[in-house]
Amino acid sequence: MSDASHRPAEPRDTALIHALIDSVYAEYGCRLHLDEEPHLRDPGVYFRASGGEFWVVEDEGIAATVAVKLAGEEAELKSLYVRADRRRRGWGRRLVELATRHAVEHCARRIVLWSD
Repeated sequence: MSDASHRPAEPRDTALIHALIDSVYAEYGCRLHLDEEPHLRDPGVYFRASGGEFWVVEDEGIAATVAVKLAGEEAELKSLYVRADRRRRGWGRRLVELATRHAVEHCARRIVLWSD
């Protein structure tokens, strides 16, 4: 495993977040369209507005992302993406645990998982 670490997304990350997600979509013959994914226009602001968070993993750029949106006692895990060359290193598991921990700490009793 590399020395990469996670942190909350910052506005300067937005273009790199879009590039990561678009690259994952491209693996399936799709493209990222922000009109269909408006929560990604300014992800940090969007998720923090609900008490949630959007995290990035930095490892030679943005290597992975995850977000959690809170709504009362329910949380929604979204935007779990790991760059192809950084997969199989445990980031998916760690990011799901991070998002779950955040949800539980903010009184979520149920977590909905969103998957593309």
